[in-house]
Amino acid sequence: TGAEVKSGTTNVSITCTISGVTMEPNVTWKQGTTDISTNTDYTVGNVTLTDNTAEAVLTVKQANITDTPYTCLITSAEWNKTDEEHTVNLNVYGLESGGDKVAVVGQNFSLSCSLTNYNGNISKSSVSWLQE
Repeated sequence: TGAEVKSGTTNVSITCTISGVTMEPNVTWKQGTTDISTNTDYTVGNVTLTDNTAEAVLTVKQANITDTPYTCLITSAEWNKTDEEHTVNLNVYGLESGGDKVAVVGQNFSLSCSLTNYNGNISKSSVSWLQE
């Protein structure tokens, strides 16, 4: 299952559930097309098997708005088919940083704010401008 979190949230767990299995499958996690099973930005939990349902958990150490959907690639010796893939969405929302800006006294200055997530949908955010 996926999750919806604010950019910068730490230790976000997402779960891939595989039903109808009697043996523990092998699971490889990918982000986009990249295998992240050994990437230190993630923690891959052990696969658990209970009542013919396996669960594989991936912990994202720090969520980022550039995170793409994650995929768990499942391989099981009991299947008469090739590998199976499941996409698990991590919907990360927050502000995109355009870098630092320098204002010069007496000159016009503008700021822009882009609020986004990986698929362009914004559901929980609003922007307020304050002047001190």
